[in-house]
Amino acid sequence: MKKTLCFLALIISTISFAQDISMQNGTFTRCAPDKFFDSGGEYGNYDTDENFVTTICPENPGEFTILDFQSFFTQTGDDQDVMRIYDGDNNTSAPLIGTYFGPVGAFNVRASETNTSGCLTIEFISNANGTSPGWEADILCATACQDIIASIDNTTPAINNAGVVGILPGESIDFSGSATFSLDDTGATYDWDFGDGNEASGTNVTNTFDNPGTYTVTLIVTDANPQECTDTDTITVFVLGSNVVVDQDLFTPEQLIEDVLVNSPCASVSNIIASTGISHSADEPNGIGYFFSNGTDFPFEDGLLLTSGEASDAGGPNDITLSEGTGVWPGDDSLDLALGVDSHNASSIQFDFIPLADSISFDFLMASEEYDMGSFECDYSDAFAFLLTDSSGNVSNLAVLPNSNEPILVTNIHPDNGAPCGGINERYFGGYTPNGQPPIAFDGRTRVFTASASVVSGETYTIKLVIADDRDNQYDSGVFIKAGSFDLGGNLGDDMTIERGNAPCDGTEVVLNTRLDNASHVWYKDGVVIPGETSSTISVTEPGIYFADFELESVCSGSADSIIVEFRDSPIADTAIDLVQCSDSGTEEFNLAVNDTNILGSQDPTSFPISYHLSEQDAIDNLGALPSLYTNTASPQIIWARIAEVSQTCFSITSFSLTTVLAPTINPVADLEICDDITNDGFANFDLSAQTLDILGAQSLADFTVTYHLNFADADSGDNTLPLDYTNTVDSQPIFVRVTSLGDTNCYSASTSAMFNLVVNNRALATPPNDLEVCDDVSNDGLATFDLNSQKGVILGGQDPMVYDVSFHTSQDDANNNADALPESYTNNTVNLETVYVRVEDPLFPSCYSTTTFDLIVNPLPQLVAPSALEVCDDGTPDGLTEMDLSLKNTEITGNNPAYSVSYYETLAEAETETNPLPTLYTNTSNGQIIFVRVENINTGCFDTTNLELVVEQAPIAFTPQPLRYCDPDNDGFGMFTLTDTDNEITGGASGLEVTYHETEINAENG
Repeated sequence: MKKTLCFLALIISTISFAQDISMQNGTFTRCAPDKFFDSGGEYGNYDTDENFVTTICPENPGEFTILDFQSFFTQTGDDQDVMRIYDGDNNTSAPLIGTYFGPVGAFNVRASETNTSGCLTIEFISNANGTSPGWEADILCATACQDIIASIDNTTPAINNAGVVGILPGESIDFSGSATFSLDDTGATYDWDFGDGNEASGTNVTNTFDNPGTYTVTLIVTDANPQECTDTDTITVFVLGSNVVVDQDLFTPEQLIEDVLVNSPCASVSNIIASTGISHSADEPNGIGYFFSNGTDFPFEDGLLLTSGEASDAGGPNDITLSEGTGVWPGDDSLDLALGVDSHNASSIQFDFIPLADSISFDFLMASEEYDMGSFECDYSDAFAFLLTDSSGNVSNLAVLPNSNEPILVTNIHPDNGAPCGGINERYFGGYTPNGQPPIAFDGRTRVFTASASVVSGETYTIKLVIADDRDNQYDSGVFIKAGSFDLGGNLGDDMTIERGNAPCDGTEVVLNTRLDNASHVWYKDGVVIPGETSSTISVTEPGIYFADFELESVCSGSADSIIVEFRDSPIADTAIDLVQCSDSGTEEFNLAVNDTNILGSQDPTSFPISYHLSEQDAIDNLGALPSLYTNTASPQIIWARIAEVSQTCFSITSFSLTTVLAPTINPVADLEICDDITNDGFANFDLSAQTLDILGAQSLADFTVTYHLNFADADSGDNTLPLDYTNTVDSQPIFVRVTSLGDTNCYSASTSAMFNLVVNNRALATPPNDLEVCDDVSNDGLATFDLNSQKGVILGGQDPMVYDVSFHTSQDDANNNADALPESYTNNTVNLETVYVRVEDPLFPSCYSTTTFDLIVNPLPQLVAPSALEVCDDGTPDGLTEMDLSLKNTEITGNNPAYSVSYYETLAEAETETNPLPTLYTNTSNGQIIFVRVENINTGCFDTTNLELVVEQAPIAFTPQPLRYCDPDNDGFGMFTLTDTDNEITGGASGLEVTYHETEINAENG
């Protein structure tokens, strides 16, 4: 870096200027390590009013000059000091490369390839106002870049058939790289960028990828040329978690078919035509992609993906709804014709091929957003097909259910999830993807299918792989097709390795088949010809890498893809010894592991685990492994031993017997628990014999007797046997057991510790409550709503409501079974009277419950009669008010029902609340006054109301008539009088009055 130093430094620096150039007029031949400075040299500033032209040329023919500026700082603004660099020798008329001023910093300038001189001409002009530090540049002489071809040769794990590498997070990859150079590789460097922030140098490097993702690993090879000539090579690394990853940039549609899907040597594939959303508009989704997975959480490791939406969104987790694409993106006519659908948003790849064998096949599965765990699966499904067309134009769909011509649809493959349509073809359903979970974004998928067809070798076929939405463009679907599975012949299948989990067992025979029956073959193992093997099949029994050269006359010749065949170690089950236990019991605990050493022989126990089984088939199937300490169930009893390698794929079996003599065995039993009676005193009567059969287990009552004791000493001696009908003396009382052989009383077993306890659990008590009675409403339908909860306090008595549960039921069975509990606010179902059954329990001891009952009674309202007005005569004062006897209306209102009481009130509110009743002798407050009547059933308390009008009629005036006179002809003092002759005189002629006549005043007043 250029600096301004003291005078002493300037003196010292003059010694080092031997081949360096300071800005001046002239032409100079220089190369590294020479430098180019401003006129002030390494430590000084340039001067004002400079105008220099310097030309710098390389030392050797064929080279060109590069000025690599380490620093550059001249004046800027209105007082610019400017450098111009020209692509030529001593000629400012040569092409101008650039103009530079101010604080530019580091940069480089080089002569162009068309500049035959290889020189650079530099012009510098400074003004009269001030200076700056200037510049410092390295002078480099370079030649044109040689041809470099960088190559990533190998990786461990290996690159797959599609040219990518897949690993799990935290795993490492070893990379090996090289390069070819057209001239010289001396001084070349090999730099690696792993795409995850890590870098390395060298031809053999290793990187650990910690996080899931897709990484582009780049090898940069740079030679020693000053131009730093480079070439790069890349490889894609998928670091896989549980989610499927989808990539749309790694392969073109053509490459997806030729490099990913088809895996056949000499495969003739042509006329590849792809169509998806972006084929119709740049704004539409791309429904085609390459997928990669860990091969564990998803059935395929990699392959081709076609979707009716955006393929890149199909990878996991399932955290979005895949429903992409608009009406701009059309369907597919051939799909509509084949399946009878109305397709939209179609993605397809079509290509021609010529098979080499008599059949083709490939593996696939379908996934869809229409797997909604509900009724969508009954009515909606997108459509896809693999349409194979032969040379005669015959079309068949290979995407069908096995052994049928039915297309594969959501509607014909789904489980019974409660939807109306039920399950269908459930064995083909692969499962739902829970929300937010791996491995894919589709809500569900099928299992793996194999599409296959018989073909004629050498004939040209066309196949169209197509998927689309049906009826609309919502809720997308996808079809995943396994990489390399499109077999046209010559494919030997997947590697058979221990790591993949498909390695065969040692000693078995594996048949490899190219399916090229008409071809001549030369088979190889580990690159060495296998003599005499010339057919399309070969049987192998040794591990190795196998492949075959073949030649189809007039068609092609090539090599079948190689296959790695590994064999798992197959163990040998040596002879096991029969085990005999000396025991007085028919059963005894055996240590089956005693036979491990015998079965293993000289084999490594860490490599060959042993398990024991009850049957030969269980041993073959590796089911129901027994514990090492096993109690026999018969004597003798056959036990089957299985010895296997660690994956349990390869195994061998043998058998041996367990033999015992009869002796009693005491089997463990649970505590004997019963519920207390209502006294809850902690004591109860137990039937100890209830434990006998469980204690004996498989032993017969005809051979053994069981007795019960309070301690081991008594059990061991057989003393103080408890009666079978026994009342405990303490709570949770421990009981010891003695089992004695009836054939030999000296043959017995006694429990050294208590086998069970006698436990008395508190009984929940249910106190009978009073019946719940309510009055009916005006409907008098006999139904009402009751608050059952109001009874709990009485029912529980003093029991803690936080401990005990109270439930209400409609039957005794429901109460006993704690079924169909009623709500606390309950409307009776039986008119007028319904019995409610109550259950009280402690949830810790649900069997110790009690029940009681009460009735729900709905009392009817009184049946009253709306009365006529109570009319009375005025009391002589014509004011419309008078005292009247209200009880005169009682009989009319009640129908003379003796169970009814009647009271009267001035207001309806007082009648309903039974406040301020009116006296029986009541003086009205106005003529025509309405009062309110409350009629109450004295037995039920239920009442109803009506109203009564009080009417006061004015009393008529009776005028005193003149006496009636009669002439008595016979002087007997009796005569016939016409009393009505005085009517008009008495009434004063008033109309509307009725006059009656009585012998006494009292009778007249009483009418």
